[in-house]
Amino acid sequence: MIVGQSAQGNSINQSDLDPGTYTLQFSFVAVDPDSGGNEFIPTTQAIINWKIEGQQQRRVISIVSGASISGVATGADVQIVDIPLGGTATVGKAYKVQATLSRGVRGNTQQPPTLTDTPVKSAAAVNGTATFDVPQDSGVTSVFIMCATGGGGTPPTQFQIKAIASDASLPSPATLGTWYPLLTTGWVPLPPGTQRVVVFNGSPDETLFIQAIWGIDG
Repeated sequence: MIVGQSAQGNSINQSDLDPGTYTLQFSFVAVDPDSGGNEFIPTTQAIINWKIEGQQQRRVISIVSGASISGVATGADVQIVDIPLGGTATVGKAYKVQATLSRGVRGNTQQPPTLTDTPVKSAAAVNGTATFDVPQDSGVTSVFIMCATGGGGTPPTQFQIKAIASDASLPSPATLGTWYPLLTTGWVPLPPGTQRVVVFNGSPDETLFIQAIWGIDG
């Protein structure tokens, strides 16, 4: 894999497995240093198609060393895609992704496989917003909202930061669920029909920096 060249490769294409539950595990090996000679971690995704009885169930996860995902299948097809989210110091650098497939269920870590598909977004004070589109056909079932201020003003209170799950209908999207990320911390299940998550910053003087991490079934 080469950073920034939209490289895509097949890591696993396995058919005719005995019906059952299988786990895919991923890690990085042989990663080139960046242009400054420093170590870096690639930002890469695995597109997984679990196969069973002629049907396929698609999942997309972000790869970190130690990422794993389980599925019930008689076969599995895995494609690795480079999705650079960092700066220019890593462009053109090479790395390898190691993937293994084995029978059994992934460990119970209280955290699902995850997908991060956009960089951090900012929301200005006094009802600024950050909107995150829910990746479709990826197995997204939940979201973890991370947020922090970027200055030295008064930190927002629990009820000044609000998240809304909605569809994308126009001119007025339907609100399907709402919560306060500073109060309802951790993984939040997404209501059926959710197409985007909008985070509102009600702080009177602080810009908010926000990231949405998607939880993937498996």
